[in-house]
Amino acid sequence: MAHDALLRHTLRANALFSATAGLVMLVAAAPLADWLGVPSAIYLVVIGVGLLVFAYDLFTNARRPKLHRGRVRQAIVMDALWVVGSIALLVSLGGLFTTVGWWAIVVVADIVALFAIVQALGLRRSQRQRDDA
Repeated sequence: MAHDALLRHTLRANALFSATAGLVMLVAAAPLADWLGVPSAIYLVVIGVGLLVFAYDLFTNARRPKLHRGRVRQAIVMDALWVVGSIALLVSLGGLFTTVGWWAIVVVADIVALFAIVQALGLRRSQRQRDDA
């Protein structure tokens, strides 16, 4: 389990970040939508529910005695898709958002990209250490 420590910690941190963001979106969807410039609070509600499901999957995988590597790869891909989607959203509809909304999308995409990178490194490192053992 020691060889998976970086990966497990990163999955837990990603789960905490995703769950927190999801809860905020659910609890404060309407005021948050106005503040960010999102046309309808329902978008934030749907994203919030998705983030909670994603967070649950990350957390349950991180707690398993043996990590499910396919689910880790899936999380990396989903994080990468979030970043690509954020860029596409800003390029195509960036003028729709308030300045705060625009920067929130950029900052969250940066954080999510960091999770994807560290998870990929952790997965690679743990696999290498398993192969050496």
